[in-house]
Amino acid sequence: MLPLMLMFACNGPPPEPPQPGGETTLAWSGECGLQDDGRRVFRLLHVNDTYRIEGLSDGRGGLARVRTLRRDLEDNCGPVMVTHAGDLLFPSLLSRAFKGEQMIDVLNMLDGDADASDPYFVATFGNHEFDKSSMKYASMVDSRVEQSGFIWLDTNIEWKSGEAGQPLISADNLVDTHTVDLGGVSVGFFSLTADVKVPAYAQKIDTDYSGIMAAKTAQLRAAGAEVVVALTHLDARSDVATLEAISDAKARPDVVLGGHNHVAMTLDGGGVSVVKADADAVSARVVTIRVGVDAAVTVDAPAPTKIGPTEPAADAAVQQRVDDWLAKYETAFCGEGVTGCLDERLTVAKGDLIAEELQIRRYETNVGDWIAQHALDIFAEDGAQLAIVNSGSLRLNQDIPDGTAVTRQTVEEIFAYPAPMYLLKVKGSVVQQLIDRSIYDWSGSGHFLQIAGFAYVHDTDKGTSERPHLLTADGPVPIEPDAEYLLVTGDYLISPEMGDQDGYTMLSKDMRVESPRDKTDLKDVVIEAMKAAGDEGLSLDLKGRICSTDRPDDPCLVPPL
Repeated sequence: MLPLMLMFACNGPPPEPPQPGGETTLAWSGECGLQDDGRRVFRLLHVNDTYRIEGLSDGRGGLARVRTLRRDLEDNCGPVMVTHAGDLLFPSLLSRAFKGEQMIDVLNMLDGDADASDPYFVATFGNHEFDKSSMKYASMVDSRVEQSGFIWLDTNIEWKSGEAGQPLISADNLVDTHTVDLGGVSVGFFSLTADVKVPAYAQKIDTDYSGIMAAKTAQLRAAGAEVVVALTHLDARSDVATLEAISDAKARPDVVLGGHNHVAMTLDGGGVSVVKADADAVSARVVTIRVGVDAAVTVDAPAPTKIGPTEPAADAAVQQRVDDWLAKYETAFCGEGVTGCLDERLTVAKGDLIAEELQIRRYETNVGDWIAQHALDIFAEDGAQLAIVNSGSLRLNQDIPDGTAVTRQTVEEIFAYPAPMYLLKVKGSVVQQLIDRSIYDWSGSGHFLQIAGFAYVHDTDKGTSERPHLLTADGPVPIEPDAEYLLVTGDYLISPEMGDQDGYTMLSKDMRVESPRDKTDLKDVVIEAMKAAGDEGLSLDLKGRICSTDRPDDPCLVPPL
Protein backbone atom coordinates (compact mmCIF):
# COMPACT_ATOMS: atom_id res chain seq x y z
CA MET A 1 0.00 0.00 0.00
CA LEU A 2 1.42 3.35 -1.01
CA PRO A 3 1.34 6.47 1.16
CA LEU A 4 -1.82 8.46 0.64
CA MET A 5 -3.13 12.00 0.69
CA LEU A 6 -6.47 12.70 2.33
CA MET A 7 -8.28 16.02 2.28
CA PHE A 8 -11.64 16.85 3.87
CA ALA A 9 -13.52 19.64 5.56
CA CYS A 10 -14.22 19.58 9.27
CA ASN A 11 -18.00 19.77 9.17
CA GLY A 12 -18.67 18.82 5.56
CA PRO A 13 -19.41 15.44 4.01
CA PRO A 14 -17.30 12.42 4.85
CA PRO A 15 -13.91 12.32 3.17
CA GLU A 16 -13.47 10.82 -0.23
CA PRO A 17 -11.63 7.49 -0.02
CA PRO A 18 -7.91 8.27 -0.41
CA GLN A 19 -6.26 7.08 -3.58
CA PRO A 20 -2.74 5.69 -3.97
CA GLY A 21 -0.01 7.82 -5.47
CA GLY A 22 1.44 11.30 -5.23
CA GLU A 23 4.68 10.51 -3.45
CA THR A 24 7.52 12.96 -3.82
CA THR A 25 10.86 11.74 -5.09
CA LEU A 26 14.03 11.51 -3.04
CA ALA A 27 16.04 13.80 -5.32
CA TRP A 28 16.21 16.89 -3.11
CA SER A 29 17.10 20.24 -4.60
CA GLY A 30 15.88 23.79 -4.52
CA GLU A 31 16.22 26.94 -2.55
CA CYS A 32 17.24 27.08 1.09
CA GLY A 33 18.58 29.78 3.37
CA LEU A 34 18.89 33.42 2.26
CA GLN A 35 17.95 33.97 -1.39
CA ASP A 36 19.18 36.70 -3.74
CA ASP A 37 15.79 38.39 -3.61
CA GLY A 38 15.89 38.54 0.21
CA ARG A 39 13.58 35.60 0.90
CA ARG A 40 14.60 33.13 3.60
CA VAL A 41 13.75 29.46 3.23
CA PHE A 42 13.91 26.44 5.55
CA ARG A 43 12.53 22.91 5.77
CA LEU A 44 10.77 20.74 8.33
CA LEU A 45 10.86 16.92 8.36
CA HIS A 46 7.72 15.65 10.05
CA VAL A 47 6.75 12.19 11.34
CA ASN A 48 4.12 10.97 13.78
CA ASP A 49 2.83 7.81 15.44
CA THR A 50 5.97 5.69 15.05
CA TYR A 51 5.65 2.46 16.97
CA ARG A 52 8.47 0.42 15.42
CA ILE A 53 12.13 1.34 15.38
CA GLU A 54 12.63 -1.29 12.68
CA GLY A 55 9.73 -0.44 10.37
CA LEU A 56 7.38 -2.96 8.83
CA SER A 57 8.46 -6.44 7.78
CA ASP A 58 7.88 -5.54 4.11
CA GLY A 59 10.68 -2.96 4.30
CA ARG A 60 8.59 0.20 4.60
CA GLY A 61 9.41 2.73 7.29
CA GLY A 62 12.13 2.32 9.87
CA LEU A 63 14.15 4.96 11.70
CA ALA A 64 17.34 3.99 9.88
CA ARG A 65 15.71 5.22 6.67
CA VAL A 66 14.44 8.37 8.39
CA ARG A 67 18.04 9.12 9.41
CA THR A 68 19.14 8.85 5.77
CA LEU A 69 16.30 11.10 4.62
CA ARG A 70 17.28 13.71 7.18
CA ARG A 71 20.94 13.54 6.15
CA ASP A 72 20.03 13.91 2.48
CA LEU A 73 17.87 16.94 3.24
CA GLU A 74 20.61 18.54 5.32
CA ASP A 75 23.17 17.97 2.58
CA ASN A 76 20.92 19.98 0.28
CA CYS A 77 19.48 22.50 2.68
CA GLY A 78 21.51 22.89 5.85
CA PRO A 79 19.75 22.42 9.20
CA VAL A 80 16.36 20.73 8.84
CA MET A 81 13.99 20.72 11.81
CA VAL A 82 12.69 17.25 12.69
CA THR A 83 9.26 17.22 14.34
CA HIS A 84 7.48 14.26 15.93
CA ALA A 85 3.81 14.66 16.85
CA GLY A 86 3.64 11.95 19.49
CA ASP A 87 2.93 8.26 20.04
CA LEU A 88 6.43 6.89 20.16
CA LEU A 89 6.95 5.28 23.57
CA PHE A 90 4.04 2.82 23.29
CA PRO A 91 2.62 0.52 22.08
CA SER A 92 4.97 -1.83 20.28
CA LEU A 93 6.34 -5.30 20.61
CA LEU A 94 9.61 -3.98 22.02
CA SER A 95 8.01 -1.46 24.39
CA ARG A 96 6.47 -4.35 26.34
CA ALA A 97 9.96 -5.20 27.56
CA PHE A 98 11.79 -1.87 27.32
CA LYS A 99 8.99 0.66 27.94
CA GLY A 100 10.07 2.97 25.16
CA GLU A 101 13.77 3.04 25.99
CA GLN A 102 14.57 1.48 22.62
CA MET A 103 12.70 4.24 20.77
CA ILE A 104 14.44 7.07 22.60
CA ASP A 105 17.82 5.43 22.08
CA VAL A 106 17.31 5.18 18.31
CA LEU A 107 15.71 8.62 17.95
CA ASN A 108 18.80 10.05 19.63
CA MET A 109 20.78 8.83 16.61
CA LEU A 110 18.79 10.76 14.01
CA ASP A 111 21.34 13.59 14.04
CA GLY A 112 24.25 11.18 13.55
CA ASP A 113 25.49 11.49 17.14
CA ALA A 114 23.73 9.43 19.80
CA ASP A 115 25.36 11.32 22.66
CA ALA A 116 24.94 14.92 21.48
CA SER A 117 22.03 17.22 22.17
CA ASP A 118 20.02 17.72 18.99
CA PRO A 119 18.91 21.36 18.63
CA TYR A 120 16.87 20.56 15.51
CA PHE A 121 14.47 17.93 16.86
CA VAL A 122 11.28 18.62 18.80
CA ALA A 123 8.57 16.16 19.89
CA THR A 124 5.35 16.22 21.85
CA PHE A 125 3.26 13.75 23.82
CA GLY A 126 0.65 11.53 22.23
CA ASN A 127 -1.99 9.61 24.13
CA HIS A 128 0.10 6.43 23.93
CA GLU A 129 2.92 8.06 25.86
CA PHE A 130 0.53 7.51 28.76
CA ASP A 131 -0.22 3.82 28.22
CA LYS A 132 1.52 3.31 31.54
CA SER A 133 -0.73 5.77 33.30
CA SER A 134 -0.63 4.86 36.99
CA MET A 135 1.42 6.93 39.42
CA LYS A 136 4.13 4.29 39.73
CA TYR A 137 5.16 4.94 36.11
CA ALA A 138 5.78 8.68 36.56
CA SER A 139 9.50 8.10 37.10
CA MET A 140 9.66 5.94 33.97
CA VAL A 141 8.10 8.63 31.77
CA ASP A 142 10.33 11.25 33.39
CA SER A 143 13.37 9.09 32.65
CA ARG A 144 12.42 8.76 28.97
CA VAL A 145 12.21 12.54 28.64
CA GLU A 146 15.56 13.00 30.39
CA GLN A 147 17.15 10.31 28.20
CA SER A 148 16.05 12.17 25.06
CA GLY A 149 18.68 14.20 23.28
CA PHE A 150 15.93 16.43 21.87
CA ILE A 151 13.24 18.87 23.00
CA TRP A 152 9.85 17.74 24.36
CA LEU A 153 6.86 20.13 24.37
CA ASP A 154 4.09 19.88 26.98
CA THR A 155 2.22 23.12 26.32
CA ASN A 156 -1.27 22.04 27.44
CA ILE A 157 -0.24 19.46 30.05
CA GLU A 158 -0.10 20.31 33.74
CA TRP A 159 1.90 17.73 35.70
CA LYS A 160 1.31 16.84 39.31
CA SER A 161 4.04 17.76 41.76
CA GLY A 162 6.06 15.45 43.97
CA GLU A 163 6.78 15.84 47.66
CA ALA A 164 9.52 18.39 46.99
CA GLY A 165 7.20 20.50 44.86
CA GLN A 166 8.94 19.61 41.62
CA PRO A 167 6.69 18.46 38.74
CA LEU A 168 6.76 14.67 38.49
CA ILE A 169 7.67 14.99 34.80
CA SER A 170 10.42 17.57 34.47
CA ALA A 171 13.72 17.98 32.68
CA ASP A 172 15.76 20.75 31.09
CA ASN A 173 14.61 19.55 27.66
CA LEU A 174 10.90 19.64 28.60
CA VAL A 175 9.50 23.07 27.75
CA ASP A 176 6.27 24.95 27.21
CA THR A 177 7.44 26.53 23.94
CA HIS A 178 10.62 26.38 21.89
CA THR A 179 12.28 28.81 19.49
CA VAL A 180 15.07 28.02 17.05
CA ASP A 181 16.78 29.75 14.13
CA LEU A 182 16.24 27.99 10.80
CA GLY A 183 17.58 29.48 7.57
CA GLY A 184 17.89 32.84 9.25
CA VAL A 185 14.26 32.70 10.44
CA SER A 186 13.18 32.69 14.08
CA VAL A 187 10.72 29.78 14.36
CA GLY A 188 8.56 29.16 17.42
CA PHE A 189 6.94 25.86 18.41
CA PHE A 190 4.18 24.89 20.85
CA SER A 191 2.13 21.72 21.26
CA LEU A 192 -1.36 20.40 21.90
CA THR A 193 -2.02 16.88 23.22
CA ALA A 194 -5.45 15.22 23.23
CA ASP A 195 -6.98 14.21 26.57
CA VAL A 196 -7.73 10.67 25.36
CA LYS A 197 -5.93 9.45 28.44
CA VAL A 198 -4.97 11.62 31.42
CA PRO A 199 -2.35 9.76 33.48
CA ALA A 200 -2.37 9.78 37.26
CA TYR A 201 0.82 11.87 37.26
CA ALA A 202 -0.84 14.71 35.31
CA GLN A 203 -3.06 17.28 36.98
CA LYS A 204 -4.88 17.86 33.71
CA ILE A 205 -4.59 18.07 29.95
CA ASP A 206 -6.17 21.40 29.06
CA THR A 207 -8.69 20.98 26.24
CA ASP A 208 -9.18 24.68 25.50
CA TYR A 209 -7.28 23.97 22.32
CA SER A 210 -8.28 27.12 20.42
CA GLY A 211 -7.63 29.39 23.41
CA ILE A 212 -4.21 27.87 23.99
CA MET A 213 -3.37 27.97 20.29
CA ALA A 214 -4.24 31.64 20.00
CA ALA A 215 -2.43 32.58 23.22
CA LYS A 216 0.77 30.67 22.42
CA THR A 217 0.86 31.93 18.86
CA ALA A 218 0.57 35.51 20.12
CA GLN A 219 3.17 34.88 22.83
CA LEU A 220 5.70 33.48 20.38
CA ARG A 221 5.14 36.26 17.84
CA ALA A 222 5.54 38.87 20.57
CA ALA A 223 8.84 37.22 21.54
CA GLY A 224 10.13 37.60 17.98
CA ALA A 225 9.08 34.40 16.22
CA GLU A 226 8.58 35.09 12.53
CA VAL A 227 7.01 31.69 11.92
CA VAL A 228 4.89 29.75 14.43
CA VAL A 229 4.43 25.98 14.20
CA ALA A 230 1.86 24.02 16.21
CA LEU A 231 2.80 20.40 16.92
CA THR A 232 -0.43 18.59 17.73
CA HIS A 233 -1.62 15.13 18.70
CA LEU A 234 -5.32 15.63 18.01
CA ASP A 235 -7.72 13.92 15.64
CA ALA A 236 -8.05 15.62 12.27
CA ARG A 237 -11.45 17.16 12.90
CA SER A 238 -10.23 18.67 16.18
CA ASP A 239 -7.23 20.20 14.42
CA VAL A 240 -9.45 21.87 11.87
CA ALA A 241 -12.10 22.91 14.39
CA THR A 242 -9.44 24.40 16.67
CA LEU A 243 -8.11 26.60 13.87
CA GLU A 244 -11.53 27.64 12.63
CA ALA A 245 -12.59 28.66 16.15
CA ILE A 246 -9.91 31.40 16.15
CA SER A 247 -11.46 34.44 14.48
CA ASP A 248 -8.24 36.47 14.26
CA ALA A 249 -6.09 35.04 11.48
CA LYS A 250 -2.98 36.52 13.11
CA ALA A 251 -3.63 34.37 16.18
CA ARG A 252 -3.39 31.18 14.15
CA PRO A 253 -0.03 29.45 13.66
CA ASP A 254 1.49 29.34 10.19
CA VAL A 255 1.25 25.55 9.96
CA VAL A 256 0.04 22.63 12.08
CA LEU A 257 2.12 19.45 12.06
CA GLY A 258 -0.10 16.74 13.47
CA GLY A 259 -0.41 13.17 14.62
CA HIS A 260 -2.98 10.78 16.12
CA ASN A 261 -4.43 9.94 12.71
CA HIS A 262 -2.39 7.21 11.06
CA VAL A 263 -2.99 8.27 7.46
CA ALA A 264 -1.06 10.95 5.57
CA MET A 265 -3.29 13.96 5.02
CA THR A 266 -3.28 17.66 4.30
CA LEU A 267 -6.26 19.62 5.61
CA ASP A 268 -7.27 23.27 5.59
CA GLY A 269 -8.30 24.96 8.81
CA GLY A 270 -9.10 28.62 8.45
CA GLY A 271 -6.45 29.02 5.76
CA VAL A 272 -3.80 27.11 7.74
CA SER A 273 -2.47 23.76 6.50
CA VAL A 274 -2.70 20.76 8.83
CA VAL A 275 -0.09 18.23 7.75
CA LYS A 276 0.21 14.60 8.90
CA ALA A 277 2.25 11.59 7.80
CA ASP A 278 1.48 7.88 7.71
CA ALA A 279 2.09 5.93 10.91
CA ASP A 280 5.25 3.90 11.47
CA ALA A 281 7.26 6.31 9.28
CA VAL A 282 5.87 4.63 6.18
CA SER A 283 5.93 8.20 4.92
CA ALA A 284 7.29 11.51 6.12
CA ARG A 285 6.21 15.07 5.31
CA VAL A 286 8.88 17.46 4.07
CA VAL A 287 7.50 20.98 4.48
CA THR A 288 9.21 24.01 2.95
CA ILE A 289 8.52 27.42 4.50
CA ARG A 290 9.45 30.71 2.82
CA VAL A 291 9.52 34.12 4.47
CA GLY A 292 9.43 37.06 2.07
CA VAL A 293 11.10 40.44 2.48
CA ASP A 294 7.65 41.70 3.48
CA ALA A 295 7.56 39.02 6.25
CA ALA A 296 4.81 37.12 4.42
CA VAL A 297 4.95 33.39 5.16
CA THR A 298 4.17 30.71 2.58
CA VAL A 299 3.97 27.01 3.37
CA ASP A 300 4.62 24.31 0.78
CA ALA A 301 3.56 20.83 1.94
CA PRO A 302 3.87 18.51 -1.06
CA ALA A 303 2.65 14.94 -1.18
CA PRO A 304 4.06 12.50 1.37
CA THR A 305 7.58 11.22 0.90
CA LYS A 306 7.54 7.44 0.77
CA ILE A 307 10.07 5.77 3.10
CA GLY A 308 11.09 2.28 1.94
CA PRO A 309 11.12 -0.45 0.98
CA THR A 310 14.11 0.48 -1.21
CA GLU A 311 14.66 4.24 -0.86
CA PRO A 312 16.17 5.88 0.99
CA ALA A 313 18.76 3.32 2.02
CA ALA A 314 18.94 2.48 5.70
CA ASP A 315 21.69 4.27 7.61
CA ALA A 316 24.18 1.59 8.65
CA ALA A 317 24.87 2.86 12.17
CA VAL A 318 21.20 3.32 13.04
CA GLN A 319 20.30 -0.04 11.51
CA GLN A 320 22.93 -1.75 13.64
CA ARG A 321 21.47 -0.17 16.79
CA VAL A 322 17.99 -1.29 15.71
CA ASP A 323 19.24 -4.83 15.12
CA ASP A 324 20.86 -4.86 18.56
CA TRP A 325 17.54 -3.94 20.19
CA LEU A 326 15.69 -6.60 18.20
CA ALA A 327 18.15 -9.25 19.35
CA LYS A 328 17.82 -8.05 22.92
CA TYR A 329 14.04 -8.33 22.70
CA GLU A 330 14.21 -11.85 21.31
CA THR A 331 16.19 -12.86 24.39
CA ALA A 332 13.70 -11.13 26.68
CA PHE A 333 10.74 -12.85 25.01
CA CYS A 334 12.16 -16.30 24.32
CA GLY A 335 14.52 -16.69 27.25
CA GLU A 336 18.28 -16.69 27.67
CA GLY A 337 19.94 -18.91 25.12
CA VAL A 338 16.73 -19.52 23.19
CA THR A 339 16.44 -18.17 19.66
CA GLY A 340 13.76 -18.21 17.02
CA CYS A 341 10.66 -18.53 19.18
CA LEU A 342 9.17 -15.41 17.62
CA ASP A 343 9.68 -17.04 14.23
CA GLU A 344 7.59 -20.05 15.26
CA ARG A 345 5.35 -20.78 12.30
CA LEU A 346 1.71 -21.03 13.32
CA THR A 347 0.19 -21.29 9.85
CA VAL A 348 0.51 -19.83 6.36
CA ALA A 349 -1.53 -17.31 4.35
CA LYS A 350 -3.56 -18.93 1.59
CA GLY A 351 -4.45 -15.77 -0.27
CA ASP A 352 -3.68 -12.24 0.89
CA LEU A 353 -4.64 -11.46 4.49
CA ILE A 354 -5.66 -7.80 4.70
CA ALA A 355 -4.57 -5.99 7.86
CA GLU A 356 -2.95 -2.75 6.62
CA GLU A 357 -4.26 0.17 8.65
CA LEU A 358 -5.85 2.21 5.87
CA GLN A 359 -7.96 -0.86 5.04
CA ILE A 360 -8.75 -2.34 8.44
CA ARG A 361 -9.52 1.09 9.93
CA ARG A 362 -11.94 2.03 7.12
CA TYR A 363 -13.39 -1.14 5.64
CA GLU A 364 -14.35 -4.67 6.50
CA THR A 365 -11.34 -6.91 5.86
CA ASN A 366 -10.93 -10.68 5.82
CA VAL A 367 -8.60 -10.54 8.83
CA GLY A 368 -11.04 -8.33 10.74
CA ASP A 369 -13.90 -10.68 9.88
CA TRP A 370 -11.96 -13.71 11.06
CA ILE A 371 -10.83 -12.19 14.36
CA ALA A 372 -14.27 -10.76 15.16
CA GLN A 373 -15.85 -14.14 14.45
CA HIS A 374 -13.51 -15.79 16.95
CA ALA A 375 -14.53 -13.18 19.52
CA LEU A 376 -18.16 -14.09 18.91
CA ASP A 377 -17.45 -17.83 19.08
CA ILE A 378 -15.91 -17.49 22.57
CA PHE A 379 -19.40 -16.89 23.96
CA ALA A 380 -21.34 -19.19 21.63
CA GLU A 381 -22.53 -21.32 24.58
CA ASP A 382 -23.98 -18.15 26.13
CA GLY A 383 -26.01 -17.37 23.03
CA ALA A 384 -23.84 -14.45 21.88
CA GLN A 385 -25.27 -12.83 18.75
CA LEU A 386 -22.94 -9.98 17.82
CA ALA A 387 -19.27 -9.05 18.29
CA ILE A 388 -17.27 -5.87 17.78
CA VAL A 389 -13.50 -5.36 17.77
CA ASN A 390 -12.06 -1.84 17.53
CA SER A 391 -9.55 -1.85 14.68
CA GLY A 392 -7.13 0.23 16.76
CA SER A 393 -6.49 -2.93 18.78
CA LEU A 394 -5.33 -4.77 15.63
CA ARG A 395 -1.96 -3.12 15.04
CA LEU A 396 -0.07 -5.15 12.44
CA ASN A 397 -0.38 -2.29 9.88
CA GLN A 398 0.50 -4.46 6.90
CA ASP A 399 -1.02 -7.15 4.74
CA ILE A 400 0.22 -10.74 4.84
CA PRO A 401 0.78 -11.83 1.23
CA ASP A 402 -0.31 -15.17 -0.12
CA GLY A 403 2.17 -17.90 0.82
CA THR A 404 3.71 -15.97 3.73
CA ALA A 405 4.24 -17.74 7.03
CA VAL A 406 2.16 -16.43 9.91
CA THR A 407 4.40 -16.50 12.98
CA ARG A 408 4.14 -15.94 16.68
CA GLN A 409 5.59 -12.47 16.10
CA THR A 410 2.79 -11.74 13.62
CA VAL A 411 0.19 -12.38 16.31
CA GLU A 412 2.14 -10.49 18.97
CA GLU A 413 2.24 -7.46 16.68
CA ILE A 414 -1.47 -7.71 15.88
CA PHE A 415 -2.33 -7.68 19.59
CA ALA A 416 -0.29 -4.93 21.24
CA TYR A 417 -2.44 -5.17 24.38
CA PRO A 418 -4.15 -7.93 26.34
CA ALA A 419 -7.60 -8.53 24.85
CA PRO A 420 -9.94 -9.94 27.53
CA MET A 421 -13.46 -10.28 26.14
CA TYR A 422 -16.85 -9.83 27.82
CA LEU A 423 -20.51 -10.43 27.04
CA LEU A 424 -22.99 -7.53 27.23
CA LYS A 425 -26.73 -7.18 26.89
CA VAL A 426 -27.59 -4.17 24.72
CA LYS A 427 -30.61 -2.78 22.95
CA GLY A 428 -30.82 -2.51 19.19
CA SER A 429 -30.73 1.27 19.53
CA VAL A 430 -27.28 0.92 21.10
CA VAL A 431 -26.15 -1.25 18.18
CA GLN A 432 -27.12 1.62 15.88
CA GLN A 433 -25.10 4.03 18.04
CA LEU A 434 -22.12 1.70 17.81
CA ILE A 435 -22.07 1.63 14.03
CA ASP A 436 -22.72 5.38 13.86
CA ARG A 437 -19.62 5.89 16.00
CA SER A 438 -17.65 3.38 13.94
CA ILE A 439 -17.99 5.36 10.70
CA TYR A 440 -17.67 8.81 12.29
CA ASP A 441 -14.58 10.68 11.05
CA TRP A 442 -14.06 8.03 8.41
CA SER A 443 -10.37 8.76 7.86
CA GLY A 444 -8.59 5.70 9.15
CA SER A 445 -9.15 6.01 12.90
CA GLY A 446 -8.83 3.15 15.35
CA HIS A 447 -12.43 3.35 16.54
CA PHE A 448 -13.66 1.81 13.27
CA LEU A 449 -15.17 -1.57 14.14
CA GLN A 450 -14.59 -4.99 12.67
CA ILE A 451 -17.74 -6.97 13.33
CA ALA A 452 -19.36 -10.42 13.41
CA GLY A 453 -22.95 -11.64 13.76
CA PHE A 454 -24.54 -8.64 12.06
CA ALA A 455 -24.29 -6.51 8.95
CA TYR A 456 -25.10 -2.96 7.88
CA VAL A 457 -24.75 -0.56 4.95
CA HIS A 458 -22.15 2.20 5.14
CA ASP A 459 -23.17 4.95 2.73
CA THR A 460 -19.78 6.53 2.18
CA ASP A 461 -21.24 9.50 0.28
CA LYS A 462 -23.73 10.50 2.96
CA GLY A 463 -21.60 9.35 5.89
CA THR A 464 -24.40 7.25 7.34
CA SER A 465 -24.76 3.70 8.68
CA GLU A 466 -28.04 2.12 7.67
CA ARG A 467 -30.22 -0.98 7.93
CA PRO A 468 -28.41 -3.08 10.55
CA HIS A 469 -29.38 -6.75 10.33
CA LEU A 470 -28.72 -9.62 12.69
CA LEU A 471 -27.23 -12.58 10.83
CA THR A 472 -29.16 -15.66 11.94
CA ALA A 473 -29.25 -19.27 10.81
CA ASP A 474 -32.50 -18.40 9.01
CA GLY A 475 -31.01 -15.40 7.25
CA PRO A 476 -30.63 -11.66 7.95
CA VAL A 477 -33.20 -10.14 10.31
CA PRO A 478 -33.53 -6.37 10.94
CA ILE A 479 -32.17 -5.25 14.30
CA GLU A 480 -35.03 -3.70 16.25
CA PRO A 481 -34.28 -0.62 18.39
CA ASP A 482 -36.12 -1.90 21.47
CA ALA A 483 -35.05 -5.53 21.24
CA GLU A 484 -32.17 -6.84 23.39
CA TYR A 485 -29.10 -8.56 22.00
CA LEU A 486 -26.02 -10.27 23.41
CA LEU A 487 -22.88 -8.47 22.27
CA VAL A 488 -19.23 -9.49 22.70
CA THR A 489 -16.54 -6.84 23.05
CA GLY A 490 -13.19 -6.15 24.69
CA ASP A 491 -12.57 -4.51 28.02
CA TYR A 492 -11.22 -1.22 26.59
CA LEU A 493 -14.58 -0.31 25.05
CA ILE A 494 -16.40 -0.69 28.39
CA SER A 495 -13.76 0.70 30.78
CA PRO A 496 -13.58 4.50 31.07
CA GLU A 497 -10.72 4.20 33.55
CA MET A 498 -8.55 2.86 30.71
CA GLY A 499 -9.08 5.87 28.44
CA ASP A 500 -11.81 7.38 26.29
CA GLN A 501 -13.25 3.97 25.23
CA ASP A 502 -12.58 5.02 21.62
CA GLY A 503 -15.74 7.09 21.98
CA TYR A 504 -17.98 4.11 22.76
CA THR A 505 -19.34 5.68 25.92
CA MET A 506 -22.76 4.18 25.21
CA LEU A 507 -21.25 0.92 26.54
CA SER A 508 -20.56 0.25 30.20
CA LYS A 509 -19.66 -2.52 32.59
CA ASP A 510 -23.21 -2.35 33.93
CA MET A 511 -24.33 -4.07 30.71
CA ARG A 512 -22.21 -7.15 31.39
CA VAL A 513 -23.76 -10.61 31.51
CA GLU A 514 -21.65 -12.89 33.68
CA SER A 515 -20.18 -15.91 31.95
CA PRO A 516 -17.55 -18.51 32.84
CA ARG A 517 -15.83 -17.37 29.64
CA ASP A 518 -15.34 -13.79 30.91
CA LYS A 519 -11.81 -12.44 30.45
CA THR A 520 -10.90 -14.98 27.75
CA ASP A 521 -8.04 -13.34 25.89
CA LEU A 522 -8.76 -13.01 22.18
CA LYS A 523 -5.06 -13.27 21.33
CA ASP A 524 -4.86 -16.73 22.91
CA VAL A 525 -7.92 -17.82 20.96
CA VAL A 526 -6.40 -16.53 17.70
CA ILE A 527 -3.09 -18.31 18.37
CA GLU A 528 -4.86 -21.63 18.93
CA ALA A 529 -6.96 -21.15 15.81
CA MET A 530 -3.85 -20.47 13.74
CA LYS A 531 -2.13 -23.54 15.14
CA ALA A 532 -5.20 -25.58 14.25
CA ALA A 533 -5.07 -24.25 10.68
CA GLY A 534 -1.44 -25.41 10.52
CA ASP A 535 -0.07 -26.31 7.11
CA GLU A 536 -3.52 -26.15 5.53
CA GLY A 537 -3.24 -22.41 6.04
CA LEU A 538 -5.65 -19.53 6.41
CA SER A 539 -7.85 -18.91 3.40
CA LEU A 540 -10.08 -16.03 4.47
CA ASP A 541 -12.88 -14.55 2.42
CA LEU A 542 -14.70 -11.27 2.86
CA LYS A 543 -18.06 -11.94 4.48
CA GLY A 544 -20.04 -8.87 3.45
CA ARG A 545 -20.92 -7.61 6.91
CA ILE A 546 -20.03 -3.96 6.22
CA CYS A 547 -21.50 -2.98 2.86
CA SER A 548 -19.53 0.11 1.79
CA THR A 549 -21.31 1.84 -1.06
CA ASP A 550 -18.01 2.89 -2.66
CA ARG A 551 -17.17 -0.80 -3.07
CA PRO A 552 -20.26 -2.12 -4.87
CA ASP A 553 -18.49 -5.26 -6.09
CA ASP A 554 -17.81 -6.50 -2.56
CA PRO A 555 -20.22 -9.04 -1.03
CA CYS A 556 -23.09 -7.67 1.05
CA LEU A 557 -25.24 -9.64 3.51
CA VAL A 558 -27.80 -6.84 4.00
CA PRO A 559 -30.88 -7.71 1.92
CA PRO A 560 -31.55 -5.29 -0.95
CA LEU A 561 -34.37 -2.82 -0.59
